[in-house]
Amino acid sequence: MRPLTKTIQLILAQQIVSDSDSTMIAEATFTVWQQLASQIDPVIGPYGTEALFNRAIHIISKDFPWLTIEDHTYDTSQLGNFKQFYELQEPGHAIKASEALLVTFIQLLVALIGESLTYQLLNPVLVTSNPKESS
Repeated sequence: MRPLTKTIQLILAQQIVSDSDSTMIAEATFTVWQQLASQIDPVIGPYGTEALFNRAIHIISKDFPWLTIEDHTYDTSQLGNFKQFYELQEPGHAIKASEALLVTFIQLLVALIGESLTYQLLNPVLVTSNPKESS
C-alpha cells in the first residue's frame, strides 16, 4: 500500500478539479470524510466517529488555526458548517488542511482500533485508481 498521505492526495485529486475554489475543496473533503465515516460508524458508532473528527481538527488546528471547533456540539453532518471554515482560504492552503485532516483522522483511527482493522474497513474508500500501480 502506498503511503497514507499520497493515498489521500490521490483521492482528493479525483474529486477536485484544477480550478476549484475553497468551497469546492471543502465539499470534496467532506465527501471523502463521509465515505470514511460510513465505513467505520458500524464499528465505533457515529459519536466515536465524530469524536475522532473533532480530535483530528483539534490536532491540526496548530498548523491551520482557522480550522477550529469552539462549540463541542459541532455537527459534522452539516456541510454548511464545514464549508464556513474553508471559504476564506486560498485553495492551496485549503487542500493542505484537507490532506492533514483526513490523514490525522485515519491515524487516530489506527491508534484506536489498530492498523489492520482500520485498513480493512477503509479499503473501499482508500483504493484509488492509479495506472502506475496497476501494472
